[in-house]
Parts: sequence; C-alpha cells; structure tokens
Amino acid sequence: MTCAANISAQTKQRQAPAKKPDDKGTLFFDLTNHNFGKINESDGKVKHVFKYRNIGQFPVTILSVDPGCGCTAAEFKKTPIAQGEQGGITIEFDPQNRLGGMDRTIVVRTDGKPEFTYLSISGEVINPRSEYLALFPSVQGNVRFSDYNINFPSILDSRTDSTVVTILNNSSKNLHITSIKGPYHIRGVAKTPVLIPGQSADIMLYYYGEMVNDYGSRLDEVFIQTSDDTLPQKILNVRANIIQDFSGMTEKEKKNPPVAFTSTNEVDFGEVYLGEVVSRDFMITNKGKSDLRIRKAKASCGCTVGSYTKDVIKKGKTGIVTIKFNAKDLRGNISKDVLIFVNDPSRPVIQVKVKARVVIPGVDTR
Repeated sequence: MTCAANISAQTKQRQAPAKKPDDKGTLFFDLTNHNFGKINESDGKVKHVFKYRNIGQFPVTILSVDPGCGCTAAEFKKTPIAQGEQGGITIEFDPQNRLGGMDRTIVVRTDGKPEFTYLSISGEVINPRSEYLALFPSVQGNVRFSDYNINFPSILDSRTDSTVVTILNNSSKNLHITSIKGPYHIRGVAKTPVLIPGQSADIMLYYYGEMVNDYGSRLDEVFIQTSDDTLPQKILNVRANIIQDFSGMTEKEKKNPPVAFTSTNEVDFGEVYLGEVVSRDFMITNKGKSDLRIRKAKASCGCTVGSYTKDVIKKGKTGIVTIKFNAKDLRGNISKDVLIFVNDPSRPVIQVKVKARVVIPGVDTR
C-alpha cells in the first residue's frame, strides 16, 4: 500500500498545472520586419513568411491579421498554437500600379501575450519601363501624356504657332484616336491614329493667332476621342498669351503712331458696401497722330468688368473704359487689375490697378 501511494503521488506531481483564467500563451516572432528591396512590378506578387513559436506554457490563437491595405494579403493558422509549436504568417504584396517606395504595417492580434504585434514590410517597386514612363507623367485613363497642360507663352495675332504632344498607349489593346476637336482657332492632327500596346505617337497642335480675335491670356480645351474603354475622351488644356504684332507697320506709320495717354493707372473706389456694385470711367486720350483703338479690356477676376469705347479714337480725342466693381462675397481691402489692350506700339497693354475697401455697414469700423 505504501509503494502504490508513493507512485500515485509522483504521477500527480508530473501533471501540467491547471490553467488559470489569466494564464496565456506567448507568441514570439523571430523578426518583425522585412525589406523586399527592389520589387519588379512585372514579376507579380511577392511573399514573405514571418516565423513564430509559442514560448508560453499554454496554447495561443491568432484572432486576426490586418494587412491595412488592399494590396497586401495574409495567410495564417486559425486554430490554437500549442506550447512550443512553430509556424508562420505569410504576407503577400501585390506591386501592380504601386511604383515607388512601399512601407506597410500589419497588425497581428492574439488571445495571448502580447495581444498586439506589429509586423512591417518595405521595399521599392520598380519597372523596367519606369524611366520610359517618366517621360509621360500625365495620365488619363489608359493613355499617358508628355503633358496635357499645353502652354503657348506668346502668340502674335498675325501668326500661327504649333507644338507637339506625345501620348503613350499604356493599355493591352490597340488604341484608336477617332477625332480631335477644339475651338475654331486650334487644330489637332494625330500622326498615328492607331497605337498598338506600348506605342507612343505625336499629336500636332496648331494655334492660329490670326483667327482667335483675342488678346492677353486665355484658356481653351481640346477633346481627343479614343477607343479607351476606361476613359474614352481625353482633354488638353491649352493656354496662350496673345500679343499684338506691330512688325508690319510702314515707316510712315512708325513715325506717326497712336499714343495712349492716361493721367493715372489706378482706380480707387474707396469704401464700398458688401454686395454693392459701383462703376467709374477710366479715360484714355490719343496724343498721337494716328487713330487709336482699344482692342480689349480684361479684368483679373469676375469682380471687375471693363466695357470700353469700340469706335476709333481720333487724334486729341478721349476713349472711355468703364470699370465696374461688384463687391459681392468680398470683404476688406481688395486689389485687382484691369488690362487694356490698345494699338499703341510703345504701350500695347495698359495695366490699371483697381482698389476698394469692402465693408459691412454698422459692423466694420474705420
């Protein structure tokens, strides 16, 4: 009896201790960060396994793995991990359309210790075509552009200017350019109307300054219709600064030009009530020997509008530009510009500074 009792006691001592409510397993990761280095986008998805082992005395379960981004996915064991058991969490990253540096944090939650573990992956997504694609930084649908904001810094009102826009078919299908439409003074011509995947081609843009009948800066849109099933219609924003061409003047005209004289280059409305519309006439006198013409009056914003004398201003006579100021949605000290374009070769643009102090009666004090 004594021997049996001793054996029973020894067996009882070798049994694992009973688990208490606060006893938890401990999941330990060999490494918590991984750098993929350079990831070739064309090679597809890349994977890394974060290895772990349960170094606690009790089982532990991975409750969730949050990759934090749709480009990253995780695979992991969802059943309890026994004491001493080893395993791993597989993290998969999709580099498609993720060119450049990459840094992601994955949150692992368990019912053990610690409750949260933070894993991280990093790297740089590259593409053999990256340098080539950098030549086409502007994107609309499956078409890349050298630039879709086109600028003509100075176009004479008697000349035609042109520029080239290069496009790239960045899709897996042939791209058909079916039409290029813009205002009457801009014409677009596609050198290659059908582009195979990966092919680039030039679009010529011709800007007819003699047809636009305008001066100063302006913005137009040119629409390119394509077979792109993502975004068929592309838009080019065409900015131009149109200036007067005086090169065709005869020697007689050069000796007897019109001369635009203004006694001031400023219109100060002083104090204006919020919502009030006020106006003032700005005088331009012709002190030259030829007829003076006001080509255009253009405000820098919608709050100032210039109407002007459209008839010829004879020698010694005065023309008028009526400047209106609308104080709607404005308050405080306001300063705007009105540009007046005239046919004076020595002063083709007259810049008028328009000032006002917009106040609310009974609220704003001097």
